[in-house]
Amino acid sequence: MSSVLFFLLLLLTITHATTTADGRHDREDRHGCLTDQQAQKILYRWISFFEKIDPAIADKTLTDNFQEYTASINFLFGKDFDAVTADGKSAFIEGQIAATANSTLKVTVLDTIHTCNIIVFRWQSNDKPIPFVGFDWLYLTFQKGKPLIYKAYSEFNNAAALFNAGLFPCPAA
Repeated sequence: MSSVLFFLLLLLTITHATTTADGRHDREDRHGCLTDQQAQKILYRWISFFEKIDPAIADKTLTDNFQEYTASINFLFGKDFDAVTADGKSAFIEGQIAATANSTLKVTVLDTIHTCNIIVFRWQSNDKPIPFVGFDWLYLTFQKGKPLIYKAYSEFNNAAALFNAGLFPCPAA
């Protein structure tokens, strides 16, 4: 009985010790682990890049050796589903500039979650007549104390993209 009581007291002490006075968990303050504020900031920089196509935003957000994987885009361009879509920050920026020349994309975040070095979020675009819905899985590393994205998996409803471009019939539309 005394060992059970000791275990419960130890568990209570550990639980209490991992929460700071303002309710945050110590894991948020550990070096190399994203805080909620950092995760939100990097998420909105990522989205802002797609909305503005500003290379300066990508420079503050991505590592030089950034890689993007997206079976949605690879399918549209006839590439293998698991192939690297953009290999390097420069290739990624150039590809986005070429793909979105006259775009006015706006993204609404529907849900998000993060760990120490991963952000996953579900989103919806403002495209017409059918909005794109997708998710992104962002892998982060810390360089000089700042979180940067080094790899991203991004998937979306590419049938909506084809339909909006007039290339894919949609019986429900």
